[in-house]
Amino acid sequence: MFYVVELSISDPREGPLGLIAYSPESQEADVLNVLDGVIRSLRFRNLAAPTAGQKANRENDRATLDAKALAKGPKKELREFDGYVLEATLPALKECVLGLDFSDKCFPENLPANVFRPDKTLLTAIDDVYWAHYHPFEVHGRQVYWIFRDSGECKTVDQNCQTWTDEIWTKDTATNKKERLAAAKGIDFRASPTGKLLMYEDGTKLMKLDLETKKSEAIFDVVDMDVDHIIDMSGFSPDGGEFDFSIDSGTTCVKAASYRSGKLSWHPCP
Repeated sequence: MFYVVELSISDPREGPLGLIAYSPESQEADVLNVLDGVIRSLRFRNLAAPTAGQKANRENDRATLDAKALAKGPKKELREFDGYVLEATLPALKECVLGLDFSDKCFPENLPANVFRPDKTLLTAIDDVYWAHYHPFEVHGRQVYWIFRDSGECKTVDQNCQTWTDEIWTKDTATNKKERLAAAKGIDFRASPTGKLLMYEDGTKLMKLDLETKKSEAIFDVVDMDVDHIIDMSGFSPDGGEFDFSIDSGTTCVKAASYRSGKLSWHPCP
C-alpha cells in the first residue's frame, strides 16, 4: 500500500505541482526530505508576477465560473434516511452561492427542507430543520420527525450563552398537524417504526416517550456508571419491539444494551 500526497499552490486552477508516493514503511525523515526538495524547487518555477494579459485571462476565467455557479442557483444539501431524502436549499445570496461566505448568513442553523419519498415524489415540506445535526430527521409511515434548534438569546452556541435548546418535532403528513415532542441540549433521537415510542437523549439520560400518552421516563443514566461515557443509539428492530444502544468511551464501545418490554438487558459489544 502506498500513500500519495498532491502538492498545489494556493490557486487550485494552477494544477498540482507534483505527486509524492510513499509507503507506511517509509522513514519520516525521508518523506520530509522529499517534501523539502519539492518546496525548494519552487524557486526555479516561473512564479514571477503575471502580465496584464495573464491577469485579464484569470479574471475572465473567474467571471465565467461565477456566472455558471449563479446560473445553477442556490446550493442544495441532502440527508437520507431509509430511502427518504431530506433536501434543503442554502440562502440564494450571491456570496453564498459562490462559496465566499461561511458565516451563519449562508449556513444558518435551521433550514427549510423538502422530504422526498424513495420514489422521488414529494412527501412534505418542513420549515426549520437543524441541519448541522448528523441525524436530523426520520420518516415512519405518515409521520415525519425532525430536530429544530432554538437558539434563544444566543447568536452562537458557546460556553458564554446557554439559553439554546434542541427540540424534537413531528408532523402528520396527512393532516399537516405539527407537535413538539421533547426538548434538551444536544438532543438525539430514534422513533419506532410502529409510531408508538420515541427514544431520545436528555443530557446523560436515555429517555423513552410514549407517543400515545405523551408520558416520558428515563430508562438509563450514564451517570450511574461513574465514568465519562456517552450513549450511542443504534435504533429499533423492524417490529418496534426492541431498542438497541451502546455505551461508548470516545469511539470505543464499552457495553451494549437492548430494551424490550420494559426491561433493559446488557451484553458484550458486537
